[in-house]
Amino acid sequence: MIQIRDLSDDVHRALRVKAAAAGLSLSAYLRQELEALAHRKSVGEVLDGWPGERPDIDRSTILEAVRTDRP
Repeated sequence: MIQIRDLSDDVHRALRVKAAAAGLSLSAYLRQELEALAHRKSVGEVLDGWPGERPDIDRSTILEAVRTDRP
C-alpha cells in the first residue's frame, strides 16, 4: 500500500482529470503510471548501456551549449 500525503488540491484535481480522460479510476490511473515509472530506465542506466566511452561533460557545459544554440 502507498499513501501520499500533503498533495496539493491542484495536483489532485489534475490527476483526477487525467484518470477520467483515460477512462480509469484515480487508483487505477495512478497504479498504471507508477508501474510505467518503475520500469522506466534512469538516465544513468541508459548511459551505462551506451556503447563506447561516456563523454566527460558536466551539466553547465550542456546548458551553455543549449543557450548558445537558441535564438
